[in-house]
Amino acid sequence: MKRGEVVAGKYRLERELGKGSQGHVWEGVHLQMGTPLAIKVLDPNLAYRPDYVSRFKREASAAAALRSPHVVQIFDFGIWEDIPYIAMELLEGEDLGSRLDRVRRLPPATVASIVTQVARALVRAHKRGIVHRDMKPDNIYLCTDDEGEAEVVKILDFGVAKAVGGVSLARTGTGIVLGTPYYMSPEQAQGDRRIDHRTDLWALGVITFEALVGRRPFEATNLGDLLVKICATDPPLPSKLAADVPEGFDQWFLRACARNPDDRFSSAKEMAATLAILCGSIPAALSDSSYVALFPPRAVPREPEPARSSGVLSSSIGENEPTQVMTELPEGVRLAVDQRIQRLAQPAGPDSPPPSPKPRKKSHSQARRTGPSATTPRPKPA
Repeated sequence: MKRGEVVAGKYRLERELGKGSQGHVWEGVHLQMGTPLAIKVLDPNLAYRPDYVSRFKREASAAAALRSPHVVQIFDFGIWEDIPYIAMELLEGEDLGSRLDRVRRLPPATVASIVTQVARALVRAHKRGIVHRDMKPDNIYLCTDDEGEAEVVKILDFGVAKAVGGVSLARTGTGIVLGTPYYMSPEQAQGDRRIDHRTDLWALGVITFEALVGRRPFEATNLGDLLVKICATDPPLPSKLAADVPEGFDQWFLRACARNPDDRFSSAKEMAATLAILCGSIPAALSDSSYVALFPPRAVPREPEPARSSGVLSSSIGENEPTQVMTELPEGVRLAVDQRIQRLAQPAGPDSPPPSPKPRKKSHSQARRTGPSATTPRPKPA
């Protein structure tokens, strides 16, 4: 594709905004209306693969069905010269991943505002039985409103979304891992088909930790070790890494990212409201009784349940860091990963020294580079 080309007789391409492993994103203009918009097209080399075409269409249909001010608006989906495309609103700003690469940490009030807006979108999705399954900073876009006075948060990329209690939006089976590894819940990392909305809550908890602390709670140099840590080890407490996190955030995080989904917050709304109180965004004093109600005492760590088929390769996480995982392991390798999880039946304590992370490689799968590009990676912890 090139500048000036007309897609489907309706959209003229103006300039390329970005490209990734699965497609390109262009700034375009609607010929009849004269309005600017973003055009996302699937890579021609993938256009003949039914799985990629289905995911591409799924991204459009799931986002369009929500009609939320905090989800990128979808205008059109179609196939032009055998290439699927999506016409969506043109966003100005930057994704949260780029913001964190530049500044490393955000003020608590800013984090609370972002989480609150993300939660509004997730509440709407979850009420409709849609689980995003790939929540990460790169899929949270921070854009200014029409007056340029406040940031509006929008969720991107529902390509791996799943419908719960109905027809699955994503054709994944037991033993197949689908999503972005750093933000996967334990049940998602183990390839459990029975995941529900609480896997999105886990991911949002990890994102919140990263935004307030300046690093991710789970780090490793290869994919297998990372998933073992997610499934069988305790993360460091936020206050051990950043003493200035809001009081009570340790307990909030332990509940948000409880390994047992039943121990997590019940909804994105409850999760965001509690964080807003801790960050001072909601002027409410927590009495001892209400504090205990919000943060019940943490149970003694129990031995992890036998791991289901993890379906992951022990790929290195570094220069070629995977942004998404969708693979299945041979039986012997799967058993080796499961055995490693069992050897970690006694989780590491919160005071264990954190591993040294490698800088996160950015994803360019969405129209989210309209603002200044991030060139400085977040500093590594000492």
